[in-house]
Order: sequence, then structure tokens, then C-alpha cells
Amino acid sequence: MGRMRSTQPIHSFFFMVLILFCCCLSLIKGYCIEKEWDALFSFKAGFVNNSTRLSSWNAQVDCCRWTGVVCSNKSGHVVELNLLYDKFLGSLLSLTHLERLDLSENDSSLIPIPQFFGSFNNLTYLDLSNANFSGEIPPQLGDLTSLRYLNLEAYYSESGWTTTYVHDLKWLSRLSHLQFLYFELCEPK
Repeated sequence: MGRMRSTQPIHSFFFMVLILFCCCLSLIKGYCIEKEWDALFSFKAGFVNNSTRLSSWNAQVDCCRWTGVVCSNKSGHVVELNLLYDKFLGSLLSLTHLERLDLSENDSSLIPIPQFFGSFNNLTYLDLSNANFSGEIPPQLGDLTSLRYLNLEAYYSESGWTTTYVHDLKWLSRLSHLQFLYFELCEPK
């Protein structure tokens, strides 16, 4: 009588090959949402002198692997930006799933804090410390009801403190999840 051969080693081999194939496919396939990739690439294109910080932001690399960009492992949406530069902020409007925004230590060239920051409904962390913003802190920040961390520390340069101010603090009362708040205000001129 002939011996019967076990098919278990063959099945195990094909199972291992399938797992390896899936892992390699996940490395090849990008996870960045196209609309968000476009927004980030547009943001980068607005710079006259692209910094080394943004050198990883190129078309051959998935935006979730770019320096300063963090994406959700589940959805692929951009959930965090850690940037040293913040010009052309309007291109960030498409990042509707953003949870963390760190623009600290930027030179915002004394522009006002954008009112549309209040539309980032998922934001839990906002750091604009020493970002050289100017003007009134927009009350739209009160729409960030998930916010847990807010830092609006003033910027000091050779010309003096920035002129960030607020007329009314009522918007702060809407930030019911806030655990950390830091800001310095200057009198409006």
C-alpha cells in the first residue's frame, strides 16, 4: 500500500506566502486620502523656498509617510500636522479629520489666527504658541468642542510682543473638554 502524504505543509506554505503578499501590498498601496493629499501638496507648493522639513513631501511617497504628517491607521485620514511653517493655511481646509494641529514656533508674519480653525471639529490639540499671529483671537475657536489642549502663548521678537488680543472670552465656556489652556494677551492698539 502507498503512503498518504499530508497536505498541511503545503497549506501552511501558501498561507505564509499570502500573508507576505498582503504585507507587501499594504506597503505599496498608499493610505492617504486623495483630497487630503491634494490639500497638503497644494500647501507645500505655496512655499517659495521649500524647507528641508517638507523635502519628504513628494508625489512618490504616500502623504501618511511625510515628515510632520500623521494619519489614522484605520481611516487613512490626516489626523495630525506638526509643521514649522504655516503659510497658505487655507489649503488645510480639506483636512476635516484633523485631531492635532501644532503650528508652534512659526513665523506667521503677523497674520490673524484663521477663523476656519474653528471648523476642525475633531481637533483635540491646538498649539499656536510663539507662532507670531496677530489680531483678535477668533471666537470660532469656541466651536472646537472636542479641544483638550489649547496654547496661544504670545510671540516675542526684536520688535516686541505680537498683538494678539480678545474682546470677549465667552467662547472659552464652550470648550467643555479643555484640560490645558495657556495664553498671553496684549492690549489692542
